[in-house]
Parts: sequence; C-alpha cells; structure tokens
Amino acid sequence: MKNALQEAMKKHDRRAVETPAPEPETVRKSQIAPSRVGKRRIGAYVSADAHRLWKRMAADRDSNVEAMLIEAINDYCEKHGMPTLA
Repeated sequence: MKNALQEAMKKHDRRAVETPAPEPETVRKSQIAPSRVGKRRIGAYVSADAHRLWKRMAADRDSNVEAMLIEAINDYCEKHGMPTLA
C-alpha cells in the first residue's frame, strides 16, 4: 500500500511539472483616472454624524463630498491669504 501511495504521488508530481504555468497578464498596479494624474489625496477621520452631514449637504446641493472639500480648502487658503491651489 505504501508503494501505491508513492507511485500516485510521483504521477501527481510529474503532471504538475509537465503543466506549464500560464503567462501572467500585464496589469497596471493601479488604474488612475486621467483627472487624478498628478494629484494627491487628503483625508481626515470625522465622526459618523459629521460624515452623514457632509453626505447630506452634498446630495442637497447636487454635488459630492470631494467638490465640497476642495471648495472648503480654497476658502481656508483665501481666508489666510494663501493662493488657492486645490
């Protein structure tokens, strides 16, 4: 019985060696939208209530949180006499 098991394992090993591995597909590490090339992400942790409020405000204004944050960053820069770059 031991020999039968060894023979079965050898056959299995030979099949694994004889079967060539498939060629890996060329895949980019990340898919970056053209509108985001050259830009960096800024984030912050906020309370669940603040998150809901911003999502609701964005929906009410037919906007999105990202656009509102860019507006807020530009307003903050302007308030402190800095150029608006966002």
